[in-house]
Amino acid sequence: MKAFAGFVQKNDIGLLVPADSGIRSPADLKGKKIAFTAGSLEAPFIDRFLAAGKLTRNDVELLNVSAAAKAGTYISGGADGAFSSVPFFLPVVSSKRASTSLNFADYGLQFPSFGLFATEKTIQTKAPNKQISDISRHEKDGRVTYEVEFKDGANTSIMEVAEDGAIVKELQPK
Repeated sequence: MKAFAGFVQKNDIGLLVPADSGIRSPADLKGKKIAFTAGSLEAPFIDRFLAAGKLTRNDVELLNVSAAAKAGTYISGGADGAFSSVPFFLPVVSSKRASTSLNFADYGLQFPSFGLFATEKTIQTKAPNKQISDISRHEKDGRVTYEVEFKDGANTSIMEVAEDGAIVKELQPK
């Protein structure tokens, strides 16, 4: 496995809450029901996020749901908030339940966001002897993809790459 593009930015993880809830900081979560997924990226950081509001897990009701059930649980009102990747989750839920976010990075939880990874074999198969010359991030309908431009001398090729590193399609050079 090889990282060929790292995007060092403030992380994308946060807590989505209803826009009209009055929840503006972790301190406002006392007594609230919050959906999370035990095996997800947010789980190890929940205690530190709550501590930013001088709260512990005993002050909130944490509802462990599957990643697939999280949006439905939140939209239906089964939870007062839901931890997730804000750029993905916010567009998914906002049309049904107007929401805002409390981002981990705004409360001292700084860690890198997503990057792109591929095996050496994939890189050599898809882009032999090419150098990455440009990467741009795109969001559409809650889906994040990256355009990765490769140069091989005078030749240029562009690939659309999903967040998991899978190549979506080859694009025509601009």
